[in-house]
Amino acid sequence: MENDKAVLVDDILVTILTLCNIQSVLTLSEASRHFHSLAFSKHVWLVIVSDLHRRGFIYLPPGKSLEDYTTDDLVDLVKRMVLGPRSWRAQINSDVLFPIVAHQIILESFSSDAETSNWTLNEAQLIAGGKCLVYKHSGTLECLSMESRNRIWSYKSTWETQLSNVRYTVVRFAVETVDDGEGAILFIGVCDGGLAANTRAHLVEILHLNLITGLSTTLLTDNAPITSTLIIWLEFSIQGDYAFARLCSQDFVLLYRLSTGTKKKIKVPGHYAIDLVSGYLVLLTKKETLPPPQLVMKLWSMDALVELDDNASIDTVLHHLTTTILFPTCDIRGRLTLKLSTSSSPLREDLAVIWVDVSLWRPSVTRIYKYHLQHSRSRPTSMCCVASWELRLKGAFCYRSPKITYAGHIISPEGQLYSLCNSGKDCHLAMGAIPDPDEPSFYQRLSPYSSTLTYIQEHKIVVNYYE
Repeated sequence: MENDKAVLVDDILVTILTLCNIQSVLTLSEASRHFHSLAFSKHVWLVIVSDLHRRGFIYLPPGKSLEDYTTDDLVDLVKRMVLGPRSWRAQINSDVLFPIVAHQIILESFSSDAETSNWTLNEAQLIAGGKCLVYKHSGTLECLSMESRNRIWSYKSTWETQLSNVRYTVVRFAVETVDDGEGAILFIGVCDGGLAANTRAHLVEILHLNLITGLSTTLLTDNAPITSTLIIWLEFSIQGDYAFARLCSQDFVLLYRLSTGTKKKIKVPGHYAIDLVSGYLVLLTKKETLPPPQLVMKLWSMDALVELDDNASIDTVLHHLTTTILFPTCDIRGRLTLKLSTSSSPLREDLAVIWVDVSLWRPSVTRIYKYHLQHSRSRPTSMCCVASWELRLKGAFCYRSPKITYAGHIISPEGQLYSLCNSGKDCHLAMGAIPDPDEPSFYQRLSPYSSTLTYIQEHKIVVNYYE
């Protein structure tokens, strides 16, 4: 009878643990050996990892089922999400990495023979969770199934009625998973390249794609200014209910709220980096001061920004937070490149990571700063720098380089993998070469959480999963 009661209590405790976040489970596991055994039962970790996979934080290779993983394997998936693959984790007092490919998938390109001369302009991105891949090539956009390796959707612009006599080109895109991994929001920038040089139209379309049926529904469309430039779209980002489009050589950004269809054009400083995180717009600008150079990072609520009038300055709205960054190099006459990478924490709903990348071309110096953003509803929003690194590279990172992952990995322009690690108060950097493919590759992209690598070759798309 007593044993039956104990089993019943344990069953209740395990059920409670499945409703907790990872931090709570790990904290309880330290209470006693018995609680450790319950906290590390397969059922608890299967529920935890299934939820992370559903939300797009964990990527699985095609054909893999979480049911087939052991408890240790499930725990390792979470470690991979937070720290990166095992072969990417630098050992203490070591500055060398040895990336090992555990699983590789090769998808054949659908480009025609006549279009292969422009294959270096192609781009591919694995959709969060790893079920599908978005492929930009030959001026269009497609979605491929990673399991069947077939095309499940091709983009057909709603602007075709306006562009019936010309050819439109997909220039930029961003994608975010929704619907528990069964859907995606696609943010697409289109250029009408067939018109006269001084009347080219630049168009935006945001649509919902059902990854099961391959059916898409348009959520929002917009026009950008008509220019003589074929490629005007510089950067797209989408997160939750918000999206922005950054344009080349323009002193404004286009902001969108999907739920209401709101569209706003907001003026911003000329030299800046920008990103979205946790309902905030993050803006990094250079402050014109005497040496040492200073950078200013500010956060605005997107709710407030989308309520502004068109063409209003972003400084019309009071920012939530601001911080000043000193760049420890006096000679800043060279070209300065600013870049932001943001990631929501998969472990805590009130925490996000902001990576600040400041690169100086001559002399070639890159400084990287890691910030924690805490945005609890019950406490004031706060932001603090937790680590920084200095890199000496042959060339600075540029805006087209892959963003820094949540775990702190980035690929340099010359194809080196860098791992930014902290050990106590000491920060160190480790470097290793991504295995060189047999032929040239372009647009290497790291997934933000699993560090899966996707890149383009002449006739194929390659996806690497690492040990």
